[in-house]
Amino acid sequence: MAKSSITFEKANKGNFRHNDRSENEPSYLLPKEYRLGNECDVSSEVAESFLKELLNEASENYKKHFGQKLQAKKYVWEAVVTLNAEHTLEDVQKLVDEICKDSGMTSLQVSIHRDEGHINKRGYPVYNFHAHLSFFTLDRNTGQQLYRKHLTKKQKEKQPDLRPMNPKRMSQYQDMTAEILGMTRGIKGSGRKHIKPALFREIAELKSQVEELEDEYEIELDMDEAGIVFGKRGKHQDVIALEKTHENELKTLQNDLDVQIDQNQVKSSKIANFERLIDFFREREGFETIEQLVSWVNERIETKNEVTNNNQPAIDL
Repeated sequence: MAKSSITFEKANKGNFRHNDRSENEPSYLLPKEYRLGNECDVSSEVAESFLKELLNEASENYKKHFGQKLQAKKYVWEAVVTLNAEHTLEDVQKLVDEICKDSGMTSLQVSIHRDEGHINKRGYPVYNFHAHLSFFTLDRNTGQQLYRKHLTKKQKEKQPDLRPMNPKRMSQYQDMTAEILGMTRGIKGSGRKHIKPALFREIAELKSQVEELEDEYEIELDMDEAGIVFGKRGKHQDVIALEKTHENELKTLQNDLDVQIDQNQVKSSKIANFERLIDFFREREGFETIEQLVSWVNERIETKNEVTNNNQPAIDL
């Protein structure tokens, strides 16, 4: 049985077609004879139309409140949730409702995939059951971004009820996911960083292979206890060789898993720092677009270089 897990990542309307499988089939799907039925609450067309409606509404309200065009460029986030075979769309919808209630975000599409996984060495399918939850992250009444990883002092003063999507809150969503879906929660305080959905899928595959090998290992031990012949020096040599093979395979898979997680931690840290820098200057200087920020930074760098070349004190950025 899989442990509960929920991870968030920026998405776009193209994800809707992936989720309802209306686009070209991904290459990593199981062979057709092993695919189980997927579920999706709305089609990609309906989700895209609803997104357009919400965006127009948020844009109009933002202009009414702040007297300027909507500044947000990213307003669709997607969560990937690990599931077990027995979970239904109704189960997942309960989780979606609680997230929307807590965050103020609006659900765009909910889907369950039962057609991904891999074929094991015995020729049987090992499934990677999971759900995709798509959210519109702007406040429908004000047009302000609800999915913020951190808040400035000014934002906290103006919006005391707005909470950032920081690690503490993400941990609360992990608790919520485990409780609503009736699953065992992952280890708290493990120190692991956010994992993007694409990497999440690869890791899920590795985990399922690890669990599969562990199951095989236990089966072989049971066979030993059931009466496999032991020599004078202990276990039969074939059993020892098989156990050693399983042990090496487990170590290799675990090392692959650790390397991918470490690489993702570095990438996530760099991205988080860059986003924090952008938010800081956008708030301090009142930029509306990334282009304005880039232009401003370039001007400051040019000024700094000119001053330095003239042997004058440099101006801090």
